[in-house]
Amino acid sequence: LLAYFLQFQKMLFANLDTVFEEVYADKFIHDDGEDLRSRWHVVRPRVACILQATPFYGWLPCIKFWELRRIKEVLGSDLWYLRQLARKLRQQEEVEKELR
Repeated sequence: LLAYFLQFQKMLFANLDTVFEEVYADKFIHDDGEDLRSRWHVVRPRVACILQATPFYGWLPCIKFWELRRIKEVLGSDLWYLRQLARKLRQQEEVEKELR
């Protein structure tokens, strides 16, 4: 059973992009998905590094429910607020450039 699991781990690692596409397939159907793909390209090397350093994926810690809820909260509200703030700052800089 352990040998089967280790073989499955190798298969998962070799097909990280395919696994990502399958897990988030519903996001690509209902949304544009390009933002999600660009985020994947940023975090993929880190995920690969973690998986390579872990001899047994079952040893990886589980993410607690409250941590997932906090991440969703940050992505839903804080990130939106920061984007709006950045947009205002860019607009202000453009106005200042025009006045010079």
